[in-house]
Amino acid sequence: METLHILLTPDFPPERGGIQRCLSDVYETFLENSLLVIAPYVKGAKEFDRNQRYRIKRTGRFLLFRRKRMRNLIFIISAFFLLLFEWIRYSFKGKKMVIHSGHILSGIPAFFIKKIFGVPCIQWTYAIEVMDKRRLWIIKRVLNGADFVLAISSWTEDYLKNFIDDSKIKSIRLALPKIKEPSREKVDELLRIYRGKRVILSVARLTQLQRYKGIDMTIEAMKIIKEKFPQAVYVVIGDGDFKKEYERMADSMGLKDSVIFAGGVSDDELSAYYSICDLFVMPSRVEENEKGIFSEGFGLVFLEANYFGKPVIGGEGGCRDAVIDGKTGFIVNPKSPEDIAEKVLLLLRNDEMRKKMGEEGKKWAENVLPEDIRDFLLKILSPLSHSF
Repeated sequence: METLHILLTPDFPPERGGIQRCLSDVYETFLENSLLVIAPYVKGAKEFDRNQRYRIKRTGRFLLFRRKRMRNLIFIISAFFLLLFEWIRYSFKGKKMVIHSGHILSGIPAFFIKKIFGVPCIQWTYAIEVMDKRRLWIIKRVLNGADFVLAISSWTEDYLKNFIDDSKIKSIRLALPKIKEPSREKVDELLRIYRGKRVILSVARLTQLQRYKGIDMTIEAMKIIKEKFPQAVYVVIGDGDFKKEYERMADSMGLKDSVIFAGGVSDDELSAYYSICDLFVMPSRVEENEKGIFSEGFGLVFLEANYFGKPVIGGEGGCRDAVIDGKTGFIVNPKSPEDIAEKVLLLLRNDEMRKKMGEEGKKWAENVLPEDIRDFLLKILSPLSHSF
């Protein structure tokens, strides 16, 4: 019997981000007639949707410029009624339906549809969105209501075990995102700009919420690195409300010419930066306050850097699943600029180690493909066939 798989998510292309890329890459491997995506309307959605081979329904088309809280509320309400409509339509045709909730937010309408009609549901989890202490009561209800909960790292899995049954949790390793190979022109341009330099690269959103990414500690580490390796430069790709704070920090430490903020870049330029850099650094840490726990769920950027044969340096949280310590790179104490600097200097001074770790990293990055995750999802869904 034909099954309709509905991906319900507030995070989906053309909006950029790790969750968006992860979900898009996995679900586009489903048969085109078996997939429906329900996601909010964002700038560029109309053109993006036209170029996909599966159906996409957008919520809040006329609310593009409203605050995110309002957009989320409209998404939850609209998604519930869209799910209800699809359930009625498919039930009359005698067909099955499965909900794949791509975020805890989309888990709310999915929870009610499952509760009322018994529609099977898989819930994706990453990190900070399920570690919000202010909304823990609804998070627990949503997760316990799903048939299976996907955890993208052992860090997230261990956290989930505090309030849902172990048997519901399915741990997966994220697949390498689709990579756009850089143009020769862009690579040559960057090689000219950074001629004679050794490039240390970070890619992150530079927001106050995501300070845990470790850009601040890496800037502090650069003070040590520059003294011992003058040709090193630290390039930070990304934008956000905390960018000026990082710039002020670098300036105050006399690192204005050694810490370069490249801003947001195109996919072609991002690939070119990965191609010309010597190593990748994102020493994320785990931070906790009254609002919740903030940490990296996994870190697709590590796999992207690995794909280009670059060794990587990570920190706490899900980074420990993305980086194989001593093989594809190093795990460091993210709160210690000295430890970060030590590992960066070790790699900069050792060409053979960098090359070896880069080769191992490329193998590791290509070890899991989006098709593998799709097959895993279909496999864990098969025992639920009796409940359709």
